[in-house]
Amino acid sequence: MYIEQDLIQRYRSARLPVVADAISQLTTKKGAESLSTTGVLNFIIDTVEDRKLARTVAKHRLDADLPCPFAELSDIDFRAQPNISKDDFESLMSSAWNKRKHHQVFLGEAGETKLKMASVIGNSHLNKGVRVKAVPLKKLMFDLQIALGKDKFTDALKTLNQYPMLVVYDWQIQSLRIDDIPLLTLLVEGRKSPLLIASNLSKAEWKKDLEKHPLPLSISTQLRQYSHFWQVSEPKNKSVH
Repeated sequence: MYIEQDLIQRYRSARLPVVADAISQLTTKKGAESLSTTGVLNFIIDTVEDRKLARTVAKHRLDADLPCPFAELSDIDFRAQPNISKDDFESLMSSAWNKRKHHQVFLGEAGETKLKMASVIGNSHLNKGVRVKAVPLKKLMFDLQIALGKDKFTDALKTLNQYPMLVVYDWQIQSLRIDDIPLLTLLVEGRKSPLLIASNLSKAEWKKDLEKHPLPLSISTQLRQYSHFWQVSEPKNKSVH
């Protein structure tokens, strides 16, 4: 019987307990009787790889610290979003984040919708095994300052670069200290993939915010001209507690 070598290699790398579970599932699978030997082996290895991905996703999800960790696409009412179509949003969810060239910036009044949107996009990438990290801007700068004080700033940047998707929310440069700016500059310039940013600023306020501190031209240009801006609206029928 001829079996492709890559299939044999996949089978060898499988863990036996999971293979046993896969075989158990196969016994109840409709139409299993008609599967060829290759079909059976593919089913087993697919089950093993799905289980492995599930474990990876669970581990990465705990590490992600998304502001709305259980947010789903159905939680967003696109009828209240005149500036963001569902199709455009789904493209942010489905495309490979590290292949994007522009930072994605959600702007709008204070509220949780931007955080939900960022979390939904984060979850969609987590489900594909992509590492995601979310952090408020001020905490990010605080952590980098601590790393700098311990002479571990370069290591901290390397760690952040291990996350293809870095979500930075509560973004407002004028809230930072002047000595945060060089660290922010090195972070942005050293990223291998773009940032996903959520800010309570409007587009006009965003431009003014970039002028609050003397930012280097490179980072100012990135955040002004090489970012894609999404204007987010908050639902008008917010309940009052």
